[in-house]
Amino acid sequence: MTKGDLYHARDRLREVTQLRERLDTMEGGIYSPKGQQLSRTPRGGGGGRTMEDIVAAHGKLQDRYYRQLRELLQLQLEIEQACIPLPPMERMVIRARYIEGKPWDVVAKDIGYEAAQTHRFHSNALRLLAAV
Repeated sequence: MTKGDLYHARDRLREVTQLRERLDTMEGGIYSPKGQQLSRTPRGGGGGRTMEDIVAAHGKLQDRYYRQLRELLQLQLEIEQACIPLPPMERMVIRARYIEGKPWDVVAKDIGYEAAQTHRFHSNALRLLAAV
């Protein structure tokens, strides 16, 4: 696994939070009283959507989001598995930087080291990952 692979993964894994929020909103919205308001009287023009159409479209979108979420979580699992042989500090740096998407100053603060040492952990992790 290379640095480029990790950066690409980091960008994709940012979607996990967004997808979870969308799914929570969708699941709450379809069943809440503030959901889609339909009138009992049909309107002219035949352009109205029935409740069945709305629920079907909602279900398809929800299925798509769950499928994307599963793919992204599989990618996260692959990164975690690749990090198993790394020493603990290197593993924590990779996880914080690429899975959690934290900036370098936050990564350094979280692991309790200065920025220079944090970057050494990172370099060592990349070297070890490339060798796998």
